[in-house]
Amino acid sequence: FHKEGGDTILDNIHNDKVRLLDLSGNQLITAQGWRSLPCLLKNSCPSLEQLYLTECNIDEDGLKSLVNALRDSKLQVVDLSRNDSISAKGWQCIASLIESNSEMQEIHLDHNSISDEEARTYANALTRNKSLSTLSLAHSHITVAGWDCFFDVVCDTSNVNSTFLSNHTLSNLGQDMSNRLQRVLTLNDGSNNIRFFEQDRSNERFDEDGD
Repeated sequence: FHKEGGDTILDNIHNDKVRLLDLSGNQLITAQGWRSLPCLLKNSCPSLEQLYLTECNIDEDGLKSLVNALRDSKLQVVDLSRNDSISAKGWQCIASLIESNSEMQEIHLDHNSISDEEARTYANALTRNKSLSTLSLAHSHITVAGWDCFFDVVCDTSNVNSTFLSNHTLSNLGQDMSNRLQRVLTLNDGSNNIRFFEQDRSNERFDEDGD
């Protein structure tokens, strides 16, 4: 489906076996076409697992329609990189997708106008998500302050219980994050989580003994 004619494709896809749909680079889809996407995902392609919409010139209304469609879908991967028609504020609706979809494993938003405010919104949403392993935000407008919002989500060291209850699923935020955050994300596999938790408990016992 790569780089073929816009709305016609959306109107004519009816296959319950389609698992991957790549419309990357297709800038011919109209606002009406984007509004029809929810029906496509729900009724025409119920088995769809991966959706690639890189550089499709999707607008904010189209993004909202897409997010509404994906909230209760079985989609596992969605790529919306390089859609620079959407403002920073427009990207905030992705937070509702992070919160509500328990099947989604990867969301790619590279090379978009996403700032610290959106980073904070996403980080807050991730406290209620246990399925997303990748939220790629490479080459965005996020500063160190924005990246730090994710640190407390994946490694809340305020106490032992908070560390244990941190998000231990997220392992990839893209390429631009701090080294400190990258090191914590690499801990997000089962064996490392246990070692990290045990080490933290040991440190706490040491502090108590020192008192």
